[in-house]
Amino acid sequence: MGSLHPASRHLHASKMAINLLMLAQVKRFPLSAACNFAILPERIYIESRMEQKTTTKYRWEDMPRERVTDTLERRLITADRMMLAHVYLEKGCIVPQHSHDNEQLTYILEGSLKFWIGEEMREEIVSAGEVLVIPSNVLHKAEALEDTLDVDIFSPPRQDWLDKTDDYLRQK
Repeated sequence: MGSLHPASRHLHASKMAINLLMLAQVKRFPLSAACNFAILPERIYIESRMEQKTTTKYRWEDMPRERVTDTLERRLITADRMMLAHVYLEKGCIVPQHSHDNEQLTYILEGSLKFWIGEEMREEIVSAGEVLVIPSNVLHKAEALEDTLDVDIFSPPRQDWLDKTDDYLRQK
């Protein structure tokens, strides 16, 4: 379990707390899914179950560039619940029709992509400076109308991309 942190104010231990301490040095009580509290002499402590987190800084140039197909490459940065990808598509590159549980934001930095969205295959062109929001489980397909750099954000991360089991994308 994580380290103990003093609560914002100190409370005197009651006779009940002292009796509990005598029974088991420190008694922990569930407070929520995220933390416990413990009664110690003269104080109540809150104990976090979340591990200590720290920030991480990345440079795109330092991230490995994976060649997925002859016309598509990508770089990935993944956190616990999000994934950020630079996707490099050469003009004419086709991302085959697919869907996934992940929510997706596609932000075009350079170039443009033509999307076919949903069962009805509604066409949408997304160009530099524009963002397309693709909800969970929505069918979509894309074609690079010119050399394109897009930033894709997924929540949760695409496990098939991490495992390289994204066969829909790798087929020739």
